[in-house]
Amino acid sequence: RELHHHSVYPNSHKIFHSALSRRQPASQFLLKQRARARCVFKVFSKIEQDTAAGPGPAPPPDDPKYWVKVDVSDSVMVPVSEFCDPGAELEKYMKLPVSQYTLIELPLGGRLSRLNEHMFELKVPRVEIFSLWVEPQLVCQVSQETQPYQCVQVVSNDCRVDGTGSIPQLTECFQFYVKSYITWRNAEPDAYGVPQQPALICNSQIRVRLDPPLPFSVFPKELLEATGNAVMGASLKSLQGSFIKNLAKDYAKWATSADYRTTRSLVK
Repeated sequence: RELHHHSVYPNSHKIFHSALSRRQPASQFLLKQRARARCVFKVFSKIEQDTAAGPGPAPPPDDPKYWVKVDVSDSVMVPVSEFCDPGAELEKYMKLPVSQYTLIELPLGGRLSRLNEHMFELKVPRVEIFSLWVEPQLVCQVSQETQPYQCVQVVSNDCRVDGTGSIPQLTECFQFYVKSYITWRNAEPDAYGVPQQPALICNSQIRVRLDPPLPFSVFPKELLEATGNAVMGASLKSLQGSFIKNLAKDYAKWATSADYRTTRSLVK
């Protein structure tokens, strides 16, 4: 709670001392801070709601034959550098062609390859389930959206699974859906006049419905779902967190280097 407070109110101690210097009644000051907290909470709640119901294809309806259900989600916010050359603000960076995302490094051997203007293949780092390894490969559609808010949207319901033993058979036995939104916060004062550090924000959801073949079908449903949620949740957190942090580093370089901006502009 304390960490969240300081991430949302990085200058809260300054506000408090300023209030004391003006001899503002403590009760009035606290009421204003609570109102501001509610405002911030509503903003992030709206982002999460829009992520669930925003543009892009809807998840496939549940089919009774897919009796194992895995649902994971994750959100991350990473501050970015406040220093930039004129005309190299975060908003302009986020509106660059989506083809340039292939330049962003992924963790643990993950790879993002461009198929055409808006379609990409994402190779997810290998993960282990029980004594087997699994290596999913996704075909994703990446686009820039303006509704319900400006964002970069990543959607996929096309997934192939490589792995040991009978793992490749899983490709024919499941429904898959993933949706991610990358939004940003500019370096502008909030509604209370408090400066905000620019930041990247990413919200993702993964939904899998599975009718597992042998040997997985001999395991209890609860064990399969718990294991699936744990493994997929950890993979999503690692992949998403690393990608957004590397995106923030890339922006810091792009925002302060004219040569790098020129190099990036040549990527087709």
